[in-house]
Amino acid sequence: MKEFCEELGIHHSMIYRWRRIYAENGEKTKVAEQQEQLRKLQLELAELKMENEMLKKAAAYFAKHQK
Repeated sequence: MKEFCEELGIHHSMIYRWRRIYAENGEKTKVAEQQEQLRKLQLELAELKMENEMLKKAAAYFAKHQK
């Protein structure tokens, strides 16, 4: 394996990473798809939390400055 990786000019850990991500036919594995979906959901959650905080601050500001 090390000789093969040296010929390709990559570190041998890359092969193992790719094996976890891709099946033999080139499709992504279930685990890789789930990890990708998890990353997307985590980013969406972070964005929604930030928007929620901004809305809270805006509501507090307008409540304070209402006549």
